[in-house]
Amino acid sequence: MKLYNKNYEFLLTVGAVSKVSELCPQGDLSKITEILDGPYANVLEVIAQLAEAMTAGYIQNADLFYGTHKDYEVLTSEMVKALPAPLFKGVKEAVVKAFADGVASNIDAEQSENTKKK
Repeated sequence: MKLYNKNYEFLLTVGAVSKVSELCPQGDLSKITEILDGPYANVLEVIAQLAEAMTAGYIQNADLFYGTHKDYEVLTSEMVKALPAPLFKGVKEAVVKAFADGVASNIDAEQSENTKKK
């Protein structure tokens, strides 16, 4: 995603999951939908934290495993909170999609691993 001529990519890493689960009721990540369906202030906070954790995760993953993160930067929660509403909507959509894709990939990997064990 490009904002103000800077590139941001979102990746659901273990670190991002850990950070966001702290915001969920009882620390249960499966309850994130309760927050995303809740008051706007809570939605804003979760999306801002997810955006920061997932862009940092993308960069860390790229640096550690691929040696570079090219021209990508961390999208901080403060930056997200400073966005005008139309841009925030785009960030929210990108974060939710990347989060859902990450969860789906994790579920697929777990199912594949369970199938191999049988």
